[in-house]
Amino acid sequence: MTNEAITRRQLLGAGAVAGIGAAASKRSAFAAPAVRQGEPVTLRFMTHNTLEKPAGDILKQMIADFEAENPDITIQLEEVPNADILTKLTAYAEGDDLPDVIDGQFGLSSFVNLDAALDITDRVEAEGLRESFIPVALQAGIDSEGRILGLPFYTGTDALYYRLDHFEEAGLDPAAPPRTWAELSEAAKALTNPRAGRYGFGMYGKTHTLRCIHFMQNNGPDGEMLRLDRDSGIWTILVNSPESIEAIEFMVSLARDVKAVPPNVVEMDYPANVAAFSAGNISMLTTGPWGAQTFIGTNPEIEGKFGVAVHPTPDGEPPILRQGSLIYAVGRTTEHPDEAFRFLKWFTHDRQPYFAANAKYGPTTQAALEDPAIADDPFLSVFLEQSQTAVVEPYEVELADWNRLKDQFDPEWQAALIGAKDVPTAMNTAAGLFAEILGERGELKYPTS
Repeated sequence: MTNEAITRRQLLGAGAVAGIGAAASKRSAFAAPAVRQGEPVTLRFMTHNTLEKPAGDILKQMIADFEAENPDITIQLEEVPNADILTKLTAYAEGDDLPDVIDGQFGLSSFVNLDAALDITDRVEAEGLRESFIPVALQAGIDSEGRILGLPFYTGTDALYYRLDHFEEAGLDPAAPPRTWAELSEAAKALTNPRAGRYGFGMYGKTHTLRCIHFMQNNGPDGEMLRLDRDSGIWTILVNSPESIEAIEFMVSLARDVKAVPPNVVEMDYPANVAAFSAGNISMLTTGPWGAQTFIGTNPEIEGKFGVAVHPTPDGEPPILRQGSLIYAVGRTTEHPDEAFRFLKWFTHDRQPYFAANAKYGPTTQAALEDPAIADDPFLSVFLEQSQTAVVEPYEVELADWNRLKDQFDPEWQAALIGAKDVPTAMNTAAGLFAEILGERGELKYPTS
Protein backbone atom coordinates (compact mmCIF):
# COMPACT_ATOMS: atom_id res chain seq x y z
CA MET A 1 0.00 0.00 0.00
CA THR A 2 1.30 3.47 -0.80
CA ASN A 3 -1.01 5.14 1.74
CA GLU A 4 0.60 6.13 5.00
CA ALA A 5 -0.16 3.68 7.80
CA ILE A 6 -1.15 4.94 11.24
CA THR A 7 1.39 4.07 13.87
CA ARG A 8 0.63 3.79 17.57
CA ARG A 9 2.57 6.99 18.08
CA GLN A 10 0.46 8.82 15.54
CA LEU A 11 -2.71 7.45 17.08
CA LEU A 12 -1.86 8.56 20.57
CA GLY A 13 0.10 11.65 19.54
CA ALA A 14 2.68 13.49 21.55
CA GLY A 15 1.64 15.46 24.56
CA ALA A 16 -1.89 14.13 24.91
CA VAL A 17 -3.96 16.04 27.41
CA ALA A 18 -4.38 13.79 30.43
CA GLY A 19 -7.45 13.51 32.56
CA ILE A 20 -9.88 15.62 30.58
CA GLY A 21 -11.63 12.70 28.93
CA ALA A 22 -12.20 10.87 32.21
CA ALA A 23 -14.07 13.83 33.59
CA ALA A 24 -15.94 14.41 30.36
CA SER A 25 -17.28 10.86 30.31
CA LYS A 26 -19.25 11.53 33.48
CA ARG A 27 -21.11 14.63 32.36
CA SER A 28 -21.64 16.67 29.24
CA ALA A 29 -21.19 20.12 30.78
CA PHE A 30 -18.16 21.19 32.79
CA ALA A 31 -18.83 22.69 36.19
CA ALA A 32 -19.96 26.33 36.24
CA PRO A 33 -19.54 27.04 32.52
CA ALA A 34 -18.98 30.60 31.42
CA VAL A 35 -22.13 31.96 29.80
CA ARG A 36 -21.55 33.85 26.53
CA GLN A 37 -24.12 36.41 25.49
CA GLY A 38 -24.49 38.30 22.20
CA GLU A 39 -27.10 39.16 19.62
CA PRO A 40 -29.66 36.34 19.15
CA VAL A 41 -28.66 33.93 16.38
CA THR A 42 -30.32 30.79 15.04
CA LEU A 43 -27.99 28.18 13.52
CA ARG A 44 -29.30 25.51 11.17
CA PHE A 45 -27.65 22.18 11.98
CA MET A 46 -27.84 19.46 9.32
CA THR A 47 -27.24 16.04 10.85
CA HIS A 48 -28.17 12.39 10.66
CA ASN A 49 -26.68 11.55 14.05
CA THR A 50 -29.66 12.75 16.09
CA LEU A 51 -31.71 10.03 14.36
CA GLU A 52 -29.49 7.30 15.84
CA LYS A 53 -30.01 5.61 19.18
CA PRO A 54 -28.62 6.20 21.75
CA ALA A 55 -26.11 8.56 20.13
CA GLY A 56 -28.87 10.91 19.03
CA ASP A 57 -30.09 11.47 22.58
CA ILE A 58 -26.54 12.15 23.74
CA LEU A 59 -25.97 14.65 20.95
CA LYS A 60 -29.27 16.39 21.70
CA GLN A 61 -28.20 16.76 25.33
CA MET A 62 -24.92 18.27 24.14
CA ILE A 63 -26.89 20.74 22.02
CA ALA A 64 -29.01 21.69 25.05
CA ASP A 65 -25.83 22.22 27.07
CA PHE A 66 -24.42 24.44 24.33
CA GLU A 67 -27.56 26.54 24.21
CA ALA A 68 -27.46 26.92 28.00
CA GLU A 69 -23.88 28.13 27.86
CA ASN A 70 -24.58 30.29 24.80
CA PRO A 71 -28.07 31.72 25.37
CA ASP A 72 -27.69 33.98 22.34
CA ILE A 73 -27.57 30.94 20.02
CA THR A 74 -30.46 28.64 19.15
CA ILE A 75 -29.72 25.40 17.30
CA GLN A 76 -32.35 24.49 14.72
CA LEU A 77 -32.06 20.81 13.87
CA GLU A 78 -32.42 19.72 10.25
CA GLU A 79 -32.44 15.95 10.59
CA VAL A 80 -31.68 13.99 7.43
CA PRO A 81 -31.56 10.18 7.16
CA ASN A 82 -28.10 8.70 6.66
CA ALA A 83 -28.62 7.66 3.05
CA ASP A 84 -30.11 11.02 1.99
CA ILE A 85 -27.31 13.30 3.15
CA LEU A 86 -25.61 13.77 -0.23
CA THR A 87 -28.88 14.40 -2.07
CA LYS A 88 -29.92 17.00 0.49
CA LEU A 89 -26.47 18.59 0.63
CA THR A 90 -26.42 18.89 -3.17
CA ALA A 91 -29.80 20.62 -3.19
CA TYR A 92 -28.68 23.02 -0.48
CA ALA A 93 -25.45 23.86 -2.30
CA GLU A 94 -27.09 24.38 -5.68
CA GLY A 95 -29.59 26.74 -4.06
CA ASP A 96 -26.88 28.63 -2.11
CA ASP A 97 -28.87 27.84 1.02
CA LEU A 98 -26.51 25.68 3.01
CA PRO A 99 -27.17 25.11 6.71
CA ASP A 100 -24.73 26.82 9.05
CA VAL A 101 -23.23 23.47 10.10
CA ILE A 102 -23.31 20.62 7.58
CA ASP A 103 -23.03 16.84 7.77
CA GLY A 104 -20.12 15.16 5.94
CA GLN A 105 -21.52 11.63 5.87
CA PHE A 106 -20.29 11.23 2.27
CA GLY A 107 -16.79 12.45 3.00
CA LEU A 108 -14.70 15.53 2.36
CA SER A 109 -14.92 15.01 -1.40
CA SER A 110 -18.62 15.90 -1.26
CA PHE A 111 -17.77 19.23 0.35
CA VAL A 112 -15.04 19.91 -2.20
CA ASN A 113 -17.10 18.93 -5.23
CA LEU A 114 -20.06 21.07 -4.13
CA ASP A 115 -17.95 23.93 -2.74
CA ALA A 116 -20.08 23.49 0.35
CA ALA A 117 -17.69 24.11 3.24
CA LEU A 118 -16.11 27.26 4.61
CA ASP A 119 -12.31 27.21 4.97
CA ILE A 120 -11.79 27.14 8.74
CA THR A 121 -8.00 26.71 8.75
CA ASP A 122 -7.31 30.08 10.38
CA ARG A 123 -9.95 29.50 13.04
CA VAL A 124 -8.56 26.05 13.88
CA GLU A 125 -5.04 27.45 14.14
CA ALA A 126 -6.16 30.45 16.21
CA GLU A 127 -7.84 28.10 18.70
CA GLY A 128 -4.80 25.80 18.78
CA LEU A 129 -6.93 22.80 17.84
CA ARG A 130 -4.70 21.05 15.32
CA GLU A 131 -2.54 19.26 17.87
CA SER A 132 -5.45 18.26 20.09
CA PHE A 133 -7.04 16.06 17.42
CA ILE A 134 -5.74 12.59 16.60
CA PRO A 135 -3.82 13.28 13.36
CA VAL A 136 -5.49 10.58 11.28
CA ALA A 137 -8.94 11.81 12.33
CA LEU A 138 -8.23 15.44 11.44
CA GLN A 139 -6.71 14.36 8.11
CA ALA A 140 -10.22 13.44 6.94
CA GLY A 141 -11.12 17.14 6.96
CA ILE A 142 -8.03 18.46 5.12
CA ASP A 143 -8.13 18.84 1.34
CA SER A 144 -5.31 18.48 -1.21
CA GLU A 145 -4.41 22.16 -0.78
CA GLY A 146 -3.96 21.77 2.96
CA ARG A 147 -7.14 23.64 3.85
CA ILE A 148 -9.08 22.47 6.88
CA LEU A 149 -12.67 22.27 5.68
CA GLY A 150 -14.16 20.12 8.42
CA LEU A 151 -13.60 18.71 11.90
CA PRO A 152 -14.04 15.02 12.77
CA PHE A 153 -16.86 14.05 15.11
CA TYR A 154 -15.96 10.37 15.35
CA THR A 155 -13.74 7.91 13.56
CA GLY A 156 -13.03 4.22 13.18
CA THR A 157 -12.34 1.23 11.02
CA ASP A 158 -14.75 -1.64 10.46
CA ALA A 159 -14.65 -4.79 12.56
CA LEU A 160 -16.72 -7.97 12.63
CA TYR A 161 -19.74 -7.95 14.93
CA TYR A 162 -21.22 -11.39 15.56
CA ARG A 163 -24.11 -12.81 17.54
CA LEU A 164 -22.80 -14.92 20.41
CA ASP A 165 -26.17 -16.62 20.83
CA HIS A 166 -26.31 -17.60 17.17
CA PHE A 167 -22.79 -19.06 17.35
CA GLU A 168 -23.80 -21.23 20.29
CA GLU A 169 -26.99 -22.39 18.57
CA ALA A 170 -25.00 -23.36 15.46
CA GLY A 171 -22.39 -25.26 17.46
CA LEU A 172 -19.68 -22.66 16.79
CA ASP A 173 -17.27 -21.40 19.43
CA PRO A 174 -18.19 -17.78 20.35
CA ALA A 175 -14.63 -17.34 21.64
CA ALA A 176 -13.21 -18.16 18.20
CA PRO A 177 -14.81 -15.85 15.61
CA PRO A 178 -13.61 -16.20 12.01
CA ARG A 179 -10.28 -14.58 11.19
CA THR A 180 -9.77 -15.83 7.62
CA TRP A 181 -12.04 -15.58 4.60
CA ALA A 182 -12.42 -19.36 4.55
CA GLU A 183 -13.49 -19.35 8.19
CA LEU A 184 -15.90 -16.49 7.50
CA SER A 185 -17.50 -18.44 4.68
CA GLU A 186 -17.77 -21.63 6.76
CA ALA A 187 -19.25 -19.78 9.72
CA ALA A 188 -21.72 -17.87 7.54
CA LYS A 189 -22.90 -21.14 6.00
CA ALA A 190 -23.32 -22.81 9.40
CA LEU A 191 -25.25 -19.85 10.76
CA THR A 192 -27.67 -19.61 7.83
CA ASN A 193 -31.18 -20.99 8.25
CA PRO A 194 -33.51 -19.49 5.61
CA ARG A 195 -36.57 -21.25 7.06
CA ALA A 196 -36.00 -19.35 10.29
CA GLY A 197 -35.36 -16.14 8.38
CA ARG A 198 -31.70 -16.09 9.42
CA TYR A 199 -28.62 -15.49 7.28
CA GLY A 200 -25.01 -15.79 8.32
CA PHE A 201 -23.60 -12.53 6.99
CA GLY A 202 -24.98 -9.06 6.35
CA MET A 203 -23.76 -7.21 3.28
CA TYR A 204 -24.21 -3.65 2.06
CA GLY A 205 -25.81 -3.90 -1.34
CA LYS A 206 -27.60 -0.56 -1.58
CA THR A 207 -25.53 2.08 0.21
CA HIS A 208 -22.24 1.99 2.15
CA THR A 209 -20.92 -0.31 -0.56
CA LEU A 210 -17.45 1.12 0.15
CA ARG A 211 -17.10 -1.63 2.68
CA CYS A 212 -15.99 -3.71 -0.30
CA ILE A 213 -12.70 -1.80 -0.03
CA HIS A 214 -11.88 -3.52 3.25
CA PHE A 215 -11.86 -6.86 1.45
CA MET A 216 -9.99 -5.51 -1.57
CA GLN A 217 -7.28 -3.83 0.52
CA ASN A 218 -6.25 -7.04 2.22
CA ASN A 219 -5.94 -9.18 -0.90
CA GLY A 220 -2.62 -7.97 -2.27
CA PRO A 221 -0.79 -4.78 -3.26
CA ASP A 222 -3.19 -3.90 -6.08
CA GLY A 223 -6.32 -4.66 -4.11
CA GLU A 224 -7.75 -1.16 -4.17
CA MET A 225 -10.04 1.26 -5.99
CA LEU A 226 -7.37 3.80 -6.93
CA ARG A 227 -3.80 4.72 -6.08
CA LEU A 228 -2.39 8.23 -6.25
CA ASP A 229 1.08 8.93 -7.62
CA ARG A 230 1.90 12.14 -5.80
CA ASP A 231 4.78 13.02 -8.10
CA SER A 232 2.66 12.98 -11.23
CA GLY A 233 -0.76 13.57 -9.69
CA ILE A 234 -2.10 10.58 -11.67
CA TRP A 235 -4.66 8.20 -10.20
CA THR A 236 -3.98 4.58 -11.15
CA ILE A 237 -7.26 2.69 -11.54
CA LEU A 238 -7.15 -0.63 -9.69
CA VAL A 239 -10.79 -1.56 -9.22
CA ASN A 240 -10.35 -4.24 -11.92
CA SER A 241 -7.01 -5.58 -10.72
CA PRO A 242 -6.79 -9.37 -10.22
CA GLU A 243 -6.62 -8.80 -6.45
CA SER A 244 -9.69 -6.54 -6.43
CA ILE A 245 -11.66 -8.92 -8.63
CA GLU A 246 -10.77 -11.88 -6.42
CA ALA A 247 -11.92 -10.00 -3.32
CA ILE A 248 -15.25 -9.06 -4.92
CA GLU A 249 -15.67 -12.64 -6.14
CA PHE A 250 -15.30 -13.85 -2.56
CA MET A 251 -18.00 -11.45 -1.38
CA VAL A 252 -20.31 -12.39 -4.24
CA SER A 253 -19.75 -16.07 -3.46
CA LEU A 254 -21.15 -15.53 0.03
CA ALA A 255 -24.36 -14.29 -1.57
CA ARG A 256 -24.67 -16.52 -4.64
CA ASP A 257 -22.86 -19.75 -3.80
CA VAL A 258 -22.97 -20.06 -0.03
CA LYS A 259 -26.33 -18.25 0.04
CA ALA A 260 -25.45 -16.86 3.45
CA VAL A 261 -26.61 -13.32 2.64
CA PRO A 262 -30.24 -12.11 2.63
CA PRO A 263 -31.70 -12.56 -0.88
CA ASN A 264 -32.77 -8.89 -0.97
CA VAL A 265 -29.16 -7.81 -0.50
CA VAL A 266 -29.34 -5.02 -3.11
CA GLU A 267 -32.04 -3.41 -0.96
CA MET A 268 -29.93 -3.61 2.20
CA ASP A 269 -28.55 -0.24 3.29
CA TYR A 270 -27.00 0.56 6.65
CA PRO A 271 -30.24 0.94 8.64
CA ALA A 272 -31.61 -2.28 7.13
CA ASN A 273 -28.49 -4.21 8.13
CA VAL A 274 -28.54 -2.76 11.64
CA ALA A 275 -32.19 -3.72 12.02
CA ALA A 276 -31.56 -7.24 10.70
CA PHE A 277 -28.60 -7.85 13.02
CA SER A 278 -30.49 -6.46 16.00
CA ALA A 279 -33.57 -8.58 15.22
CA GLY A 280 -31.57 -11.77 14.75
CA ASN A 281 -32.05 -12.06 10.98
CA ILE A 282 -28.32 -11.87 10.29
CA SER A 283 -25.57 -13.25 12.49
CA MET A 284 -22.46 -11.32 11.41
CA LEU A 285 -21.98 -7.79 10.15
CA THR A 286 -19.03 -5.48 9.58
CA THR A 287 -19.36 -1.91 10.78
CA GLY A 288 -17.57 0.65 12.91
CA PRO A 289 -17.33 1.32 16.66
CA TRP A 290 -20.71 3.07 16.57
CA GLY A 291 -22.32 -0.28 15.80
CA ALA A 292 -22.54 -1.64 19.36
CA GLN A 293 -24.67 1.10 20.83
CA THR A 294 -26.69 1.41 17.62
CA PHE A 295 -27.61 -2.28 17.87
CA ILE A 296 -28.56 -1.96 21.52
CA GLY A 297 -30.50 1.20 20.83
CA THR A 298 -32.43 -0.65 18.13
CA ASN A 299 -33.11 -3.68 20.31
CA PRO A 300 -32.07 -3.43 24.00
CA GLU A 301 -32.62 -7.18 24.42
CA ILE A 302 -29.46 -8.05 22.49
CA GLU A 303 -27.12 -6.35 24.95
CA GLY A 304 -24.57 -8.96 25.98
CA LYS A 305 -25.52 -11.22 23.07
CA PHE A 306 -22.93 -10.05 20.55
CA GLY A 307 -19.18 -9.68 20.33
CA VAL A 308 -16.71 -7.85 18.12
CA ALA A 309 -13.59 -9.23 16.46
CA VAL A 310 -10.92 -8.00 14.09
CA HIS A 311 -11.95 -7.82 10.45
CA PRO A 312 -11.29 -11.14 8.66
CA THR A 313 -8.52 -11.23 6.06
CA PRO A 314 -7.62 -13.85 3.43
CA ASP A 315 -5.00 -15.49 5.63
CA GLY A 316 -5.86 -14.21 9.10
CA GLU A 317 -3.08 -11.63 9.19
CA PRO A 318 -3.85 -8.30 10.94
CA PRO A 319 -6.00 -6.24 8.59
CA ILE A 320 -5.13 -3.03 6.79
CA LEU A 321 -8.35 -1.03 6.70
CA ARG A 322 -9.50 2.40 5.61
CA GLN A 323 -9.95 4.73 8.55
CA GLY A 324 -13.25 6.50 8.13
CA SER A 325 -14.06 9.71 9.98
CA LEU A 326 -17.37 11.52 10.00
CA ILE A 327 -16.69 15.22 9.57
CA TYR A 328 -18.85 18.27 10.05
CA ALA A 329 -18.20 21.69 8.52
CA VAL A 330 -19.36 25.27 8.55
CA GLY A 331 -21.59 25.84 5.54
CA ARG A 332 -20.07 28.16 2.94
CA THR A 333 -23.13 30.44 2.81
CA THR A 334 -23.50 30.95 6.56
CA GLU A 335 -24.21 34.47 7.75
CA HIS A 336 -22.91 33.57 11.20
CA PRO A 337 -19.44 32.04 10.74
CA ASP A 338 -18.20 32.89 14.24
CA GLU A 339 -21.19 31.33 15.98
CA ALA A 340 -21.24 28.37 13.61
CA PHE A 341 -17.58 27.63 14.31
CA ARG A 342 -18.17 28.03 18.04
CA PHE A 343 -20.85 25.34 17.88
CA LEU A 344 -18.78 23.12 15.56
CA LYS A 345 -15.85 23.29 17.95
CA TRP A 346 -18.15 22.57 20.89
CA PHE A 347 -19.47 19.22 19.73
CA THR A 348 -16.55 17.92 17.63
CA HIS A 349 -13.80 18.94 20.02
CA ASP A 350 -14.78 20.26 23.44
CA ARG A 351 -17.40 17.57 24.13
CA GLN A 352 -16.06 14.81 21.89
CA PRO A 353 -14.59 12.84 24.81
CA TYR A 354 -18.02 12.83 26.45
CA PHE A 355 -19.71 11.73 23.23
CA ALA A 356 -17.14 9.00 22.47
CA ALA A 357 -17.29 7.58 25.98
CA ASN A 358 -21.07 7.52 26.23
CA ALA A 359 -22.14 6.83 22.64
CA LYS A 360 -19.19 4.42 22.21
CA TYR A 361 -18.23 6.00 18.88
CA GLY A 362 -14.57 6.17 17.88
CA PRO A 363 -12.54 8.93 19.59
CA THR A 364 -11.06 11.76 17.53
CA THR A 365 -9.30 13.85 20.17
CA GLN A 366 -6.21 13.25 22.24
CA ALA A 367 -8.23 13.91 25.40
CA ALA A 368 -10.69 11.17 24.51
CA LEU A 369 -7.88 8.63 24.22
CA GLU A 370 -6.95 9.32 27.84
CA ASP A 371 -10.43 8.47 29.10
CA PRO A 372 -10.48 5.03 30.81
CA ALA A 373 -14.09 4.61 29.68
CA ILE A 374 -12.73 4.53 26.13
CA ALA A 375 -9.32 2.92 26.56
CA ASP A 376 -10.72 0.03 28.62
CA ASP A 377 -13.91 -0.55 26.63
CA PRO A 378 -13.86 -4.15 25.27
CA PHE A 379 -15.42 -3.11 21.97
CA LEU A 380 -13.56 0.14 21.35
CA SER A 381 -10.23 -1.53 22.15
CA VAL A 382 -10.61 -3.72 19.03
CA PHE A 383 -10.99 -0.64 16.87
CA LEU A 384 -8.07 1.13 18.52
CA GLU A 385 -5.95 -1.96 17.81
CA GLN A 386 -6.96 -1.97 14.14
CA SER A 387 -6.26 1.76 13.87
CA GLN A 388 -2.57 1.06 14.38
CA THR A 389 -2.37 -0.28 10.81
CA ALA A 390 -5.24 1.69 9.25
CA VAL A 391 -4.88 4.06 6.31
CA VAL A 392 -6.64 7.17 5.11
CA GLU A 393 -7.50 6.79 1.44
CA PRO A 394 -6.36 9.87 -0.51
CA TYR A 395 -9.26 9.60 -2.94
CA GLU A 396 -11.78 10.01 -0.12
CA VAL A 397 -10.33 13.34 0.99
CA GLU A 398 -8.55 14.74 -2.07
CA LEU A 399 -10.48 13.62 -5.16
CA ALA A 400 -13.44 15.90 -5.85
CA ASP A 401 -14.89 13.34 -8.27
CA TRP A 402 -14.85 10.52 -5.75
CA ASN A 403 -18.61 10.48 -5.23
CA ARG A 404 -19.11 10.36 -9.01
CA LEU A 405 -16.82 7.32 -9.14
CA LYS A 406 -18.77 5.67 -6.33
CA ASP A 407 -21.95 6.25 -8.29
CA GLN A 408 -20.41 4.25 -11.16
CA PHE A 409 -19.12 1.48 -8.90
CA ASP A 410 -22.36 0.82 -7.02
CA PRO A 411 -24.47 -0.44 -9.98
CA GLU A 412 -21.64 -2.74 -11.10
CA TRP A 413 -21.28 -4.15 -7.59
CA GLN A 414 -25.04 -4.71 -7.47
CA ALA A 415 -25.05 -6.35 -10.91
CA ALA A 416 -22.41 -8.80 -9.69
CA LEU A 417 -24.34 -9.50 -6.49
CA ILE A 418 -27.51 -10.51 -8.33
CA GLY A 419 -25.67 -12.40 -11.08
CA ALA A 420 -26.56 -9.98 -13.88
CA LYS A 421 -22.82 -9.72 -14.63
CA ASP A 422 -19.85 -11.82 -13.70
CA VAL A 423 -17.40 -10.03 -11.42
CA PRO A 424 -14.62 -9.41 -14.00
CA THR A 425 -17.11 -7.87 -16.43
CA ALA A 426 -18.61 -5.69 -13.71
CA MET A 427 -15.27 -4.46 -12.41
CA ASN A 428 -13.91 -3.88 -15.90
CA THR A 429 -16.98 -1.79 -16.66
CA ALA A 430 -16.42 0.21 -13.47
CA ALA A 431 -12.76 0.74 -14.39
CA GLY A 432 -13.70 2.03 -17.82
CA LEU A 433 -16.19 4.46 -16.31
CA PHE A 434 -13.57 5.61 -13.79
CA ALA A 435 -11.21 6.32 -16.70
CA GLU A 436 -13.85 8.38 -18.51
CA ILE A 437 -14.47 10.54 -15.46
CA LEU A 438 -10.83 11.02 -14.52
CA GLY A 439 -9.62 11.70 -18.07
CA GLU A 440 -5.98 12.73 -18.10
CA ARG A 441 -5.85 12.47 -14.30
CA GLY A 442 -6.32 8.70 -14.42
CA GLU A 443 -4.68 5.68 -16.01
CA LEU A 444 -5.69 2.06 -16.37
CA LYS A 445 -3.13 -0.46 -15.14
CA TYR A 446 -5.19 -3.45 -16.25
CA PRO A 447 -7.12 -3.88 -19.52
CA THR A 448 -10.88 -3.58 -19.37
CA SER A 449 -11.61 -6.27 -21.95
